[in-house]
Parts: sequence; structure tokens; C-alpha cells
Amino acid sequence: MVRPKIGGIRVLKVGPIHNTYRPIISVIPPFAILDRIGIVMGYVLRVRFASFFAGAAVASAGGMYFLHKDYKIAHQSMSQQMNSLYKSLDARVSSLENLKEVESMKPVEDAE
Repeated sequence: MVRPKIGGIRVLKVGPIHNTYRPIISVIPPFAILDRIGIVMGYVLRVRFASFFAGAAVASAGGMYFLHKDYKIAHQSMSQQMNSLYKSLDARVSSLENLKEVESMKPVEDAE
């Protein structure tokens, strides 16, 4: 049985009765397919691609870390501002409540 190669596909002759060819696609690594069809990728080029993608992944992770840290700092700052505003508002409300209590006691003292 002869297996002629067409690109990355192996062709297998099926039976003597029909005399037809049926393509059987085999699982071949991507670089091996490129080598078979005539595009030879050198070792140095593969290492450069791998280094590029590894560097891109590290840069992306570093960027995400700095963005996350910046987000946390901004969130903490907003939280502190809201806490100070809440404390200020709470102090103003309590002083108004105390003033109202003092005013409600005055008429009672004047009546006596």
C-alpha cells in the first residue's frame, strides 16, 4: 500500500474494488506540518517567538498587578473620605439633637 503525501495530509488507497483515494488527516504538530509543506522554521526563530510570548505574558501580569494595586489605593482613599464625611455628618446631627433637647427643656424651666 503506497501512501503519497500531499502537504500535511496522507492519502491512503482504499480497496482494490473502487480504486479511489480517501484522505486521512493525521495528527501532526504545527511545526511539523510547516516543515512538511516546505516552510522550514529555524530553531532560533522558534526561540524568538517563545521568548516574545513569554515576555508579553510577564508584562501583562506586571501591568495587571500595578492596575490592581492602583485600584486598591483609590478604593482605600475613597473609603477614608467617606468615613470622614460620615463622622462629620454624625457630629452635626448629634449636635442638632442636643440643641433640640436643650430647647425642649427651656419652656419647662420658664413655666415654673
